[in-house]
Amino acid sequence: MVKNIFESKISDLIHIEKNFLDKKLCDKIINEYDDQDIQREVREHMPDRKLSRTYLSSREIINRKNSYERKKIDMELVEVLRNSLKLYTQNVWKEFTFDQDQGFCLNKMIKGDGYNEHIDNVAGLKTDWKITIVYLLNDNFQGGNFTVHKVDQKLKQGDLIMFPSYWMFPHGIKTVTKGSRYSLITWAW
Repeated sequence: MVKNIFESKISDLIHIEKNFLDKKLCDKIINEYDDQDIQREVREHMPDRKLSRTYLSSREIINRKNSYERKKIDMELVEVLRNSLKLYTQNVWKEFTFDQDQGFCLNKMIKGDGYNEHIDNVAGLKTDWKITIVYLLNDNFQGGNFTVHKVDQKLKQGDLIMFPSYWMFPHGIKTVTKGSRYSLITWAW
């Protein structure tokens, strides 16, 4: 538990919770959303950032097909997020407070995809994200390790990693070398 932010190490503010998400929920999310839902993101000005994504809380995505099941997943994820934030404030930084979240983004990375280290809360953004929250949905791929400060975090299916979204926490995903990597990400402020 961080008692004084000015006396803590950066690593004190990174929290990993093993097996946080039920494997059945992870599989259900991966199986529910297909390539028609997940759009390839092309950023010509950032060729080192390759992935496909969709926002699960989007009405358009929920209503596209199987809306009852997708709404159930969305409601389940609201509870997951609530428990994640509670875990962070109880175990890491008691004074951290949150009022809003971005909604869940499902990321899919295929062979050759990666995301160089970056920070999430950049000056000029219209949001003031306080915390980045990532859930790994599968681990049957090769490469694709999540990094913070270029250190591999060795996440497995269902694991959760949370850390402040500020400049002190550069993070990324190494290139996927085999299979498809799925993760959920959200931000809270």
